[in-house]
Amino acid sequence: MLNKETKRISESASQWLSEWNHKVQRFVGRPWYLAFVSFLAASDLFILIVPTDLLLITYVLLRPLRWLRTAVWFACGSALGALALAAVLHGGGASLIEQWFPGIFQSSNWSSTTEFVRAHGAPALGLISASILPQQPGVVIAGLSRMPLLDIFASVWIGRFAKNLILAWLASHAPKQLERFALGRVALQEVRANPKSSGT
Repeated sequence: MLNKETKRISESASQWLSEWNHKVQRFVGRPWYLAFVSFLAASDLFILIVPTDLLLITYVLLRPLRWLRTAVWFACGSALGALALAAVLHGGGASLIEQWFPGIFQSSNWSSTTEFVRAHGAPALGLISASILPQQPGVVIAGLSRMPLLDIFASVWIGRFAKNLILAWLASHAPKQLERFALGRVALQEVRANPKSSGT
């Protein structure tokens, strides 16, 4: 029963990601597209539902020569979003987070992430940003711990740039390797299903 429900939720989420990505992908040829998706990457720190990795991979599949530029733009968006969230937290504190994410302070993930970030500081935030884990908890903890805003920005930028560089390089130079990952398969299906978006 649980496996069927989990499969249904996974299929529903995958369909939503595909539809959402298709809508955004229609504008891939516009000169403002990279700035727009970088803004979405920044807003993801607040709304938690932007499929930034999918947007990045899809864009690079369609524009393989722009892989490095894309990694930089997405890293800047994520780092600016982290900076904005941390600045809000420096001013508002824990009550804001409890309002936005009820029960977050009671989760086991919160405790382990808090210990990791407090023990290792900015490098820990960089590692979280470079991983497949959501970066929001690390940024929230850093903000609540009053980590300097420049450290937060730099850590997230470096971590996200490293992750984005790998994803962008794979999409540009070895797209068949993306078949090994669920997100890569979704991006490849999107690009194959919507050839009109491709071009220079």
